[in-house]
Amino acid sequence: MSDPIRVALDENFPLDLIRKLGDVIPGAELRSVYEIDERFEGLDDWQVVVALYRRNWQVLATSDFRMANEARSLMAVDQTRMTLVAVEGLGHNSVRATGALLLELPAMVKKYVADRPQVFRWRPRDPKPESPQHFLGLMSNRTGLAVQELMTQARLSEAELADPLGAENHGL
Repeated sequence: MSDPIRVALDENFPLDLIRKLGDVIPGAELRSVYEIDERFEGLDDWQVVVALYRRNWQVLATSDFRMANEARSLMAVDQTRMTLVAVEGLGHNSVRATGALLLELPAMVKKYVADRPQVFRWRPRDPKPESPQHFLGLMSNRTGLAVQELMTQARLSEAELADPLGAENHGL
């Protein structure tokens, strides 16, 4: 098995959570930039990229998606052949950023190519709620049954609504 990809996480990811995650992402070693070197605080983004490269880290993950729009940071990624993971649209919400990281990082590990500069921009979804009828409409398209027919077939009786376990299961 090959060595894990070393992923440095910027200050917007909660250090306690990073420590607890440990080896939860197969093929990746996660560490906070401040655990790598506390002198990173206050550096420009491009300086952090180069400093990580000099310490044999391959990936910098950040929730500061503007890094993917900064010419100096992009040139640092290009010239060091590092990988930048920029999680977009979360502000500085560390919980959402960590969730997005956990969701997408396994796929990034599979797509990672050593010594090739790469930028991953992750745009976490902002799902909108839909009504049950919307999904019944989708089922109708698949099954060929009318929405009203699906609703009639699946409608719960008053007894099921009043007692979902049924009279025989009251001992539970």
